Amino acid sequence: MKKTTKKYSQIVYLFWIYAGAIIFVLGAFFVVIDAVYKSNIYTDAKNQTTTFCTSIQSAVASELNKMSSIAMNVVYSDIIRDTLGKSQEVDDKGSISNKDSSIPMLQIHDALNAAQQNTQSASQVNVYTLNEVCIGTGFIDAMSNVQLKEKGWYDAALSLDGKKFFTVPEKITFNEFTNKNMEDHMYISLVRLFHNRKGKKAGFVEVVQDCNQIFSLVDQLQEQNPQTSIFIFNDRGETVYPYDKSGVVNPGYYSLIKDNNMEPLVSKWIHTDYYIKSLATYQVIDSYNWSILVYENRQSIYYPLHKYRVVFFTAGFITVLLVILLCFWLSRKITRPLKEIKDATRQITITSVLDEEHEHINEIDSNITEIHQLCDAIRMMYEQLKDSSREVLLSRAEETRAKLSATQSLVNPHFLYNCLTHMSIMAEEEMNDEIVQLCNSLCDFFRYITSTKEMKVPLKEELVCIEKYIDCMKIRYGEDLTYICNISDSVKDVLIPKLILQPIVENAFKHGFNKKPPWVLKISAYKRRKNWRIEIEDNGGMLTDEQKEVLLKEFRETKKNAFYNMEIGGMGLKNTYLRMKLLYGEKAMFTIVNHYPGRTKFILGGPIEATKEKSVL
Repeated sequence: MKKTTKKYSQIVYLFWIYAGAIIFVLGAFFVVIDAVYKSNIYTDAKNQTTTFCTSIQSAVASELNKMSSIAMNVVYSDIIRDTLGKSQEVDDKGSISNKDSSIPMLQIHDALNAAQQNTQSASQVNVYTLNEVCIGTGFIDAMSNVQLKEKGWYDAALSLDGKKFFTVPEKITFNEFTNKNMEDHMYISLVRLFHNRKGKKAGFVEVVQDCNQIFSLVDQLQEQNPQTSIFIFNDRGETVYPYDKSGVVNPGYYSLIKDNNMEPLVSKWIHTDYYIKSLATYQVIDSYNWSILVYENRQSIYYPLHKYRVVFFTAGFITVLLVILLCFWLSRKITRPLKEIKDATRQITITSVLDEEHEHINEIDSNITEIHQLCDAIRMMYEQLKDSSREVLLSRAEETRAKLSATQSLVNPHFLYNCLTHMSIMAEEEMNDEIVQLCNSLCDFFRYITSTKEMKVPLKEELVCIEKYIDCMKIRYGEDLTYICNISDSVKDVLIPKLILQPIVENAFKHGFNKKPPWVLKISAYKRRKNWRIEIEDNGGMLTDEQKEVLLKEFRETKKNAFYNMEIGGMGLKNTYLRMKLLYGEKAMFTIVNHYPGRTKFILGGPIEATKEKSVL
């Protein structure tokens, strides 16, 4: 079997292929650009978090180093060690012994200032003796007694035995003369135990620094990048940044580093608050074992990508719309002359070909050479078709007229034989009046059927003929026969084939009225859209489904030239079916309905031809 190729119109090609190809290219371009842009955003985010970690590490380490340097300078100051070491020390049993209760405060202040290299780089530097005397410089330059063991850092600093201990951010009240603005600040203290020259514990040094100073760069970065979260943890995993000015330490995120197995300066996606996916980078301040965690949530990172997608989709939608409009305009421009040619060729009908006054195909307005050549070829074909079609149609019309005349003539002998038989019987029974009436009706009937001038007649004339025929049959059936005629006014003047009803009516008398009377014959006619319909119904109800299918199958197998092989009187219903097919072809309707109880209905139909002038024949 030969494979058929599916064909498409030019509009389909333009809209679905060209426009589709453009949309595909735009989509591919968007996907590539989106992937590149997304990759660049991800790389920039990684670089930013890494840069933040490195910068914060450097800045915070620098501040911690300053504090550590001050503490170390104090611890190793000869004046501090000699002066405070002589005044008191802790013996081997852990008790404090006072050797000299006089402490030269001025010398201690000078030593503390010298430890800061006279720059006052720390907010406050304090030295605590073990007999609970505090000497400080910075916001407070004074010597005072303190409850050393009540200090929050005391036990931890004592246990570290000289190693550095950093407190978490906290508020510190110095004295009433201190600037009130300073009371809102948070401070971190570096505390370490120092020893005298004998190696005995001599006291503590405390370097206090403002968190604003330690984390100045962090605050600046956080202010410039509010979407970025920055956390700094001390060596104990406690959060030292961000800090709450109320003195409450923020809950730590230190566990994120451990739980996600993070490595220094290696960015990775982690889940933070409420399982929000974020890009995080981790760094360590090695000298102090402090940790820095910087992360930014995915939504914030890809927000520029979202804006880009909105802009691109908007621009893409407008572009696609313009492309579709352009394709539509091009398709209209290209297909308009083709459509004109198509419309012109569709107007080529038998009527237009045979019509002398019908105009030729007009010139097509197009600047495409191939379309002009196609139009010229169709115009030449049309002229040739007009010449050849006239001859073919005239010969076919004559052939059809001859066939219809032949089939119509086959009806007359068949009915005549039946009428003569009836008259013979009536003569034997001396029914003279009835014979006269039958002869008059028979004469009118034969006068109608022998008129071969017209092959199609108005429905109302055909019904007059049928009434004459029924008058003939009433002579035989008498009062037991009831005839009902229900004809719509809209179809009375519709042209139908001459003598198309008589075989069916005759079939009703022959086969439908074999049962006991009363007998009812009903003829209805009406209009259905652009077609006429005629229903002939009898109350015989003798046609079974098997007989109906056999009959219809026999009709369908009837060839158009079958009448040449039929004998006179052998036509009947087949004659009617054949004539309908000759005249109307596939538009002819011939069907039998037998599903109503006790009734059989024949339905005929065909296209409406309102006047004789519009009829082909």
